[in-house]
Amino acid sequence: MLLYSLKNRWPNQTELFGATKGQEHFAPLLAELRDVSSGEVVIYDFTGIEHATASYVRATVLRLLKASYRAAEDAGTSATSGMDSDVLDVFPLVAGLSADVAEELQTVLESQGIACFEATKWSAAGVVQGRVRGVLEGVLRDTLVRVAAARQVTASMLAEREPPNVTGWNNRLAELYRMRLVKRVKDGRQWIYSAVCSEVIFG
Repeated sequence: MLLYSLKNRWPNQTELFGATKGQEHFAPLLAELRDVSSGEVVIYDFTGIEHATASYVRATVLRLLKASYRAAEDAGTSATSGMDSDVLDVFPLVAGLSADVAEELQTVLESQGIACFEATKWSAAGVVQGRVRGVLEGVLRDTLVRVAAARQVTASMLAEREPPNVTGWNNRLAELYRMRLVKRVKDGRQWIYSAVCSEVIFG
């Protein structure tokens, strides 16, 4: 897990305005990502930041999210963590959100129709609790809760318990993976999905 703390790097900055500032803050993170493993959890930590504009959020958090989506869509064929700033095989989260930063983040996420986790509790072992920010439709919310509760699931395991069929569950799980809300590993001919956060909360 990589914790990218703005407070540690820029201790005197509490207000972040504009895309230019965002690009300045994003560049060191890209350098760090060259040395992380594929599939690493990355927390963009706003602790100590009182205000951040939507343009700053778009240049940092949204850029990181979209680069991670491209890695998921490439399914490992051309996604090399840290080598291409447009394709990053990581699982981005945010943390330390003030009310103002949370509002600006929500505005940006809603404009894109996407979601991300805010890490609310974590340890060296991983993220213990995560709050969903942004937009996540009902069936995907339900599926995410099931993955977190079970720790590890497959589409066939879920289909054995209730509808939809394996294909339906697989589509939902694959979309959560694309959104970087769950992880997955291949086991024979099926995917095993696991939670990025042990506990998921909403609102």
